[in-house]
Amino acid sequence: MMQLQKSELADAEWIDLQVLGELKHEIGADVLKEVIEVYLTELGEHVEQMQQARHQNDWVALGKLAHCIKSSSGSLGALRLYQAALSVETLCRKGAGEQCVPDYDNFLDFAGPTRDALLAYLEN
Repeated sequence: MMQLQKSELADAEWIDLQVLGELKHEIGADVLKEVIEVYLTELGEHVEQMQQARHQNDWVALGKLAHCIKSSSGSLGALRLYQAALSVETLCRKGAGEQCVPDYDNFLDFAGPTRDALLAYLEN
């Protein structure tokens, strides 16, 4: 049985390393690196836009932004971020934007560690 290093255990809390491994096998290391880099850029942009939408209580925009980042988060194994984005999107679409605030806060809390875990993955 393979043992994970301490940094890998921390990363595994935020990203599913098996998902990334399978994706690497399917599309190749170079393409995966590009995909992650694009995702990280988009994540930063979406977080900023989501903060603006939340500040304005624009639940429609917040839901749309959550939708945009949800699928790519899931595809890259960022499952905690995916779940938070899914919940924000679902509640906003149902017209229950005020109820999504805890999940929105989780999304913001999860974005940084997820970004750091993906950056660490790229360095290995």
